[in-house]
Amino acid sequence: MGTLRLKRGTKTALQTTPGFTPAEGELVYTTDSKEVFVGDGITQGGIAVSVSTQNLEDLGNVQALAAQKDQILVYNGSNWAATNNPQLDLRGNIYADDSTLLVDAINGKIVGPVETTSVTATNFVGNLTGDTVGSHTGSVVGNVVGTVTGDVKGSVFADDSTTMVDANNNKLLADTVEATTINASTVNSALFKGNFQGTLVADDSSAFIDGISRTVNAKSIATDQISSQFGSQILVQNPNVSSLDLEVNATNVNMFRGVTTQLSSLTIYSQDHSAGFPKTALNVTNTGNDAISNEIGLLKARGTNANLLTAQAGDSAGSVSWSGHDGSSAQVGATMSGSIVSISSNNIAVKLQWKVRNGLIGTFGVKAELSETGTYKVDKIESLTTNTDLDISANGSGAVNISDVIVKLPNLPTSDPGVAGQLWRSGNDVKISTG
Repeated sequence: MGTLRLKRGTKTALQTTPGFTPAEGELVYTTDSKEVFVGDGITQGGIAVSVSTQNLEDLGNVQALAAQKDQILVYNGSNWAATNNPQLDLRGNIYADDSTLLVDAINGKIVGPVETTSVTATNFVGNLTGDTVGSHTGSVVGNVVGTVTGDVKGSVFADDSTTMVDANNNKLLADTVEATTINASTVNSALFKGNFQGTLVADDSSAFIDGISRTVNAKSIATDQISSQFGSQILVQNPNVSSLDLEVNATNVNMFRGVTTQLSSLTIYSQDHSAGFPKTALNVTNTGNDAISNEIGLLKARGTNANLLTAQAGDSAGSVSWSGHDGSSAQVGATMSGSIVSISSNNIAVKLQWKVRNGLIGTFGVKAELSETGTYKVDKIESLTTNTDLDISANGSGAVNISDVIVKLPNLPTSDPGVAGQLWRSGNDVKISTG
């Protein structure tokens, strides 16, 4: 029997320009790829001949019935079947959709982000987010945010690279130490927060905190709170008897100190206005189960603190002033003061006076007064709001009495205003509107 042989050659030679264009119906066999092509007289290299029109499931050991998108064929020992999550051993690099290298198979490393509830690794390089349980041996380069339970060996550095814990010299170096208990032979810190028990000695060996006598002997005290733990008053005094200046600097919001140019003066500072409203410099809270309240007391006496003498008529019983700083000094603008009218044993008469200032110091003077008999005195009264009536009414059935005065009505309407009881002028006559 004779042999039929097709025209043949390599697929590369067949399809590479200039290549070969088989005639219509002419068959060509590629010796390298083992394929058959048929010519149409136009297509270079011809058209590949389909070897089968069967479905995969029609092939011997292939089961791909109702295969779904993204499934792959896996050999289960007897057949090739479609599966979603095959257990496979993969060899080679793994890349993300954006071609980023995730698994470096050549160097045996995971170089991409890892999001999982558990990681077991000999070496870990990168950012770690989550809880770690177990021992860590090696260096940690980067930030640690969270709670560390266990022993940590090594030095600790602040964000500015300064040493906070010196592991080599067994020292704690910090500007601020906040702890419940500190047991150390030497404490050198700018700020100490926590409970302290014992005597604290200054550099000159003097005890400025005496743990036995429960006293503080210091030129300056910076604290958020001073309170008595023994049911007695707190005595704050300057041990230097040559000066009466007292200075207390609060470390939180309020700062008050004695002014060095005014002996025995105490000034209260409010320095935090970031919230839009000034912080209250002085808060006085009065608690109790009765109606009595005396938050601020002002006492006038002559003599000294050790020997109080009788005040005199005309003395100020105390005052409150309001001032503003003009860029170089404080300028008083208003005061409310009590002035002693008379005083004797178990008797005192005091009037209240209000002084205001409108410009230069020469305008500063008494503008209103409440006498010791309860008479309110002022030179002028007008409504606060423009074009608003000023109402003066008696209490209950009483009447408003005006005596020894001249009433001037320069702005009376010249026609009936139509308001019952309002005065108006008609020529030289004054009339009362009936509404």
